[in-house]
Amino acid sequence: MKKQFAFILGSFLAGSIFYSCCKDPGFDGGATVVIHLKHHGTLIPNQTSYPDSVFVKAGAEESPGISAGNYDKVFVGEGTSDHVHLQGLKCGKYFIFCTGKDNNGNFRVTGGQGVVIKHKERKKEIEIDIAVTE
Repeated sequence: MKKQFAFILGSFLAGSIFYSCCKDPGFDGGATVVIHLKHHGTLIPNQTSYPDSVFVKAGAEESPGISAGNYDKVFVGEGTSDHVHLQGLKCGKYFIFCTGKDNNGNFRVTGGQGVVIKHKERKKEIEIDIAVTE
């Protein structure tokens, strides 16, 4: 009986530790999220004169709005690549808002979505497509 109780208690404590670590999102972790902006299914590449920008709000699944001041961190695309790397994220909830420029119509596109990084993904590279519109 004592062994069974100790096992149950140990399992509960271990589960609590793993569960709680994902409730503290932030920017000093090991996960990398690779964001691909897509407008009508077509990738929006970075432009040197108008790079894609990704605004991240930690601890949120819903949009805090479109003002840059509502976000915790901004990541900017490099060169003419078709993605933006969000490096150093911890497991937890984030809202990601993206902006870019569609060369086909020469206009600004924006979009966002909530993202959850699970405990098992905390040291991995995760690829996510974000739909953007005019």
